[in-house]
Amino acid sequence: YSGTYFNVPAADAEPPFYCISRGRYIGVFSGWDATGPKVLGVSRGIFHKVDSIEKGMSIMRSAIDRGDAMQVL
Repeated sequence: YSGTYFNVPAADAEPPFYCISRGRYIGVFSGWDATGPKVLGVSRGIFHKVDSIEKGMSIMRSAIDRGDAMQVL
């Protein structure tokens, strides 16, 4: 999206879903096991629990549009 790549889980992925807009990887992830390592220990990591993959993708697109999405290595 706008030249920024971000993760999106498979359509059949199971909730809960998390949206990471600042972390080691950015995007929408399924389950805390997939999310935690990407945000824990990241200074000012930003993530939210979301109700659906579509909601997470909407949040990601908005964060990218605002310039707030950032992969922190």
